[in-house]
Amino acid sequence: MSWNKTFIALQPDEADWAANVRPLVAFDRMEAKGETLLENSGNGPKPARGRGEPALVETAGDQVPTPGAPVDIYGPGVSRYTEAEGVYISLMTLFHHWNITNHEAYPDTSDVRLGVSRDARHFMQPGGRKPFLGTGPAGAFDSKWLWPLPSPIRRGDELWIYYFGSNVDHSLRMDPAAKTVLAGISRAVMRLDGFVSADFEYGGGSLITPPLRFAGSRLELNLDTGAGGVGRVEILDESGEPVPGFTLREADQLNGNSVRTVVAWQGRSNLSVLAGKSVRLHFKMRSAKLYAFQFQ
Repeated sequence: MSWNKTFIALQPDEADWAANVRPLVAFDRMEAKGETLLENSGNGPKPARGRGEPALVETAGDQVPTPGAPVDIYGPGVSRYTEAEGVYISLMTLFHHWNITNHEAYPDTSDVRLGVSRDARHFMQPGGRKPFLGTGPAGAFDSKWLWPLPSPIRRGDELWIYYFGSNVDHSLRMDPAAKTVLAGISRAVMRLDGFVSADFEYGGGSLITPPLRFAGSRLELNLDTGAGGVGRVEILDESGEPVPGFTLREADQLNGNSVRTVVAWQGRSNLSVLAGKSVRLHFKMRSAKLYAFQFQ
């Protein structure tokens, strides 16, 4: 196989670098100035092995550059998200090593960040770069390291994400809160299309979409209002004016938790009269999470 036209799709950027000092690198000679390699002491726990078997983990020669980027992207696991047209997701393991103490890197742990793309080249990282999958509590089997399988598995109205977890960090140091080395494969479960949400505070808020054209006859929301939240939807024309028959005043109140909440106006949900026209959706909600919408 021949690879050509390679390019960098994912790497630490300015937001990641803000936590550390960028080293000066002469890329033509690949000489690093102001950067050293931190050698792993190899003093971490050694996995058990049978007689005559090779060691399961090589403890020598593990090097972490410092003061390089405070985070490395491991196994960016890009896959096509088949539930939405033209969408790619990346469940990337983020290796964090933003502090050096006594010639050892800390926290030396990993979590999982979400990346989303329309072309598998340019990725946005929604959610303010908060962990999509975070480490477990102190002493748990996944308290130090996470490694997910790249593609969520759909089961009904849920997405299952399998991941490997360990309570041993990158330098093979066991979690001090643990009594023994632990590792395992676990399953994280989320709602369909539940990667991110537009969150409406208890005091209420509004969201207006860009202009869009649709085919279909009804609007469905992936919505969770909890017990006390409420939402309504208004349809606006190209100029931003409410479309008669589909205004906020006429909109039925929405309350509940469903991936297929049907929107209606005075009991009418048929939108076929607007299909193919340029419209905007105006969501006005309180104490609610809007994950997705689609026309059916």
